[in-house]
Amino acid sequence: MNRIARELILISKLLMGYKVPADIKKDLFKSIEDFLNSGMKAFPERTEEDKHMREVYKEDAMDLKEVLQSLRQNKVNEAFSKAQQLDTNIRDSIPKSVWKYMENFEGEDAVGNEKEKSSNPWKKKVLVYLRNGLGAPKNAKLVYESYLEETRGTSNKFHYFAVLEYKEDGQKTWVGGNAYGRIGKNPRVIEIGIELDKNEILSKVKKKEKAKLSKGYQKK
Repeated sequence: MNRIARELILISKLLMGYKVPADIKKDLFKSIEDFLNSGMKAFPERTEEDKHMREVYKEDAMDLKEVLQSLRQNKVNEAFSKAQQLDTNIRDSIPKSVWKYMENFEGEDAVGNEKEKSSNPWKKKVLVYLRNGLGAPKNAKLVYESYLEETRGTSNKFHYFAVLEYKEDGQKTWVGGNAYGRIGKNPRVIEIGIELDKNEILSKVKKKEKAKLSKGYQKK
C-alpha cells in the first residue's frame, strides 16, 4: 500500500470516527480469561502460597484489562504504551494479532482535555502520549520538560523528557518519563522512575537527558 493510499484510509477513519475492530478486542478479552483461569487452576488455594499467587494473577489480569479498556475507548496508542510496560510473562499472554494491530496502527488517540500550552504543537502532543503512557492523573502538574532532536543527515529522531507532580494518598509524588521515536510518528514511552523526592527524580531524568545530548541530540 503506497503512502497516499494509507493517508486516505487514515483520513476516512478520522472522519468516520475510528473504532478498533471487534475481533481485536475479542481476542484480548479471551486471552485475559485464559490467563486468569490458568492461574486459578495452577494454584487451587490449598496453601497460603496458592492464595498469594492467585492474587498475583488477579492483579496481572487487571493490568491486562487496562489495555483492553484503552482499546474499547479506541485509544490504540495508549493501549500499546500500557502493554509495553507490562512484565514479560504478562505481555506474552497478549495475542499476536493484538500486538500486530497496535504496532501497525497509524492513527492518533484523542488528546482529551490537555491544558498545557506550548508554542510547539508536536511537543504538546508528545506530552499527552507521555501522560497516558505513565498512567499519570489528569491533574498531574508538569514541573520539568526537555525536548531534544537529532536531525543530522536523514535522521529525524527525538527524545522528550518530563517530570509530573501529583498527590497519591495525600503524599506528593513525582514521576519521570521519556517519550521517544521519529518526529511526527506515535512515540514510545518509558517510565524513568517514581519518587517521593523531587530532586531525586529530576536527577534521574537529567542523567538520561545528558546521555542523549552527548550522542548528538540538541535541545529545541
